[in-house]
Amino acid sequence: MALRDVALSFLQVAGEYSPEAYGRNFRALFWGLLAAWVALCAYLVWLVARERRIKRQLESLRRMVEVREEEAQK
Repeated sequence: MALRDVALSFLQVAGEYSPEAYGRNFRALFWGLLAAWVALCAYLVWLVARERRIKRQLESLRRMVEVREEEAQK
């Protein structure tokens, strides 16, 4: 008895061996994975935006320090 036969017999006993059940399972899997990828992409976009904002703030701070150093030297 092959592993496939064992799996199919288990699915028949469990009552989940029908085209409708497979369709539901694959739809649920598709939507779950899609939601996970969308969440991951949104998180990456948020991280990139945060990094850019921090870089702008750091550059502004560097300019402020340079101006104060120049004023202190005069």
